[in-house]
Amino acid sequence: MALVESDGNCFFRALSDQICNSEGGHILLRALIIGFMNDNAGEFQQIIDYNYYLSWANFIYKMLQSGIFVDAVVIIASAMFLQRVIIIHQFEQRPILFKPSIFISNNNQIHLAYDSEKLHYNSLWSIEGKRLQIDESECRFA
Repeated sequence: MALVESDGNCFFRALSDQICNSEGGHILLRALIIGFMNDNAGEFQQIIDYNYYLSWANFIYKMLQSGIFVDAVVIIASAMFLQRVIIIHQFEQRPILFKPSIFISNNNQIHLAYDSEKLHYNSLWSIEGKRLQIDESECRFA
């Protein structure tokens, strides 16, 4: 597991580590994914938590800020934008699979570990430092 900085950007840091073996792309990934969400508002506008966000514009504004935690909607958007399966692992639970709506290869999965007590994501690799690969049937779907 690659431990990433705990600064509210951990999801994007872990995502960056999975994509380019470095946390360094987290700012760009956040901007690209949230921009993708804004460009495709019809896909996401109805499923954000309006108990927390005042409006769609407020959601986009907050999500573009460094240090703001993500929710499942942003994870779904990330899978769609990257056109890759994202699998979230949690202690003593079946992994949760976020899959884009279009068919993609299952050979390039992104694996993140989530600590629900610390509200923190890390990048997850095999013990040998190789990419993880699991069968989707082992997961529950988001």
